[in-house]
Amino acid sequence: MDLMQRIKGAFPSVPSFSVPSKSNIPFITDSPDEAVKTDTKSLLPKTPQSEKEPTPSKKGAVQKTAPVAEDKAKGAEAEKAKKQIEEREAIRQKEKEAKEREAKLIEQEIDEAADEAAMHAIIDSMLDSCVGVSHRAIDSQHYALDAIQIHSDQLKYAMDDSKAKTSEEKQMQWESVTGALDAKKDAIAVADLDLDTAK
Repeated sequence: MDLMQRIKGAFPSVPSFSVPSKSNIPFITDSPDEAVKTDTKSLLPKTPQSEKEPTPSKKGAVQKTAPVAEDKAKGAEAEKAKKQIEEREAIRQKEKEAKEREAKLIEQEIDEAADEAAMHAIIDSMLDSCVGVSHRAIDSQHYALDAIQIHSDQLKYAMDDSKAKTSEEKQMQWESVTGALDAKKDAIAVADLDLDTAK
């Protein structure tokens, strides 16, 4: 008896427990179909409210919106760069058009100056020609007047019988009148032609 008490005193007492009946265990049933239909959710441990999945914080929202803002900023920069390129291209095009207009104006001025110079040259040439023709016409008129005067003098001299002592002298006088007449006709013809040219 002392030995048994010593043994019991050496080991702690084991609490007694009762075996639950089959009806108290939800997943133990007499039928397999009923076991499948048994609600297994009741077997899972309940998760405390504090251990549930945390809701997204504002920091997470900011982190999600940060890429969107960055994309918008990149898009704005790209649009700005595109506008700058278009503006530079427009400026280049305007400068090119201005240079082309300037070149056309210069070419037009050169053509006008060349036309004006050519016109002046033509006018000067015409004036010189007119002056030359006018001078020639004036000279021809003088020659014609001289020829008329010579013919008149020769005619008067031939008609004066006192001027010729022999028939041979008279014949020479009339021959001189005939020559003076021919010279007068030629001089008048040349004078008329030069006068028509000068007109």
